[in-house]
Amino acid sequence: ANIAPGMKRSFMAFKWDHLIDRKIWNDCYEEAKDMVDRSVQVQLQGFDNNPEMIKLAKQNARFAGVEQMIQFETRDIKELSHNGSYGFIITNPPYGERLEEKANIPPLYRMIGERFKNLSTWSLYLITSYEGAENDIGRKADKNRKIYNINKTRCAPVRCRIYSWWESSLVRPS
Repeated sequence: ANIAPGMKRSFMAFKWDHLIDRKIWNDCYEEAKDMVDRSVQVQLQGFDNNPEMIKLAKQNARFAGVEQMIQFETRDIKELSHNGSYGFIITNPPYGERLEEKANIPPLYRMIGERFKNLSTWSLYLITSYEGAENDIGRKADKNRKIYNINKTRCAPVRCRIYSWWESSLVRPS
């Protein structure tokens, strides 16, 4: 839909006149608004086994203006399947920092790997701080990048990685 990230958020940058001229900011904002294309046809699905997280995701999608583009459903990872030929799984599963007990993490990641294995023409992108992700997914990631995710409980950044596993038919970079 070509919606700029944070399009509906207010930013402190509005108050940073010494960094960016207000007219330039407003011109850029108007240009971004003009580029939005709500006619785009996409098939996005959001799943979580926690109904409260689905409710929150729907609120966030509504706020971002994309709720009508996403089908939300309360569903466990064990039920992950799709009949589409190609697709992407993008996930930020619990990684033991706050949502789950550490002992529950390896079986969860093994289940993600098992379900992903059945979608051999799909790609998986996973954000986590869990060091055993590749081992438990059952396959070395094709690529990974370090990032920092903010833990609001501790008000501190958590070192994470974005792991990428590409569809099995792709040639792996050396």
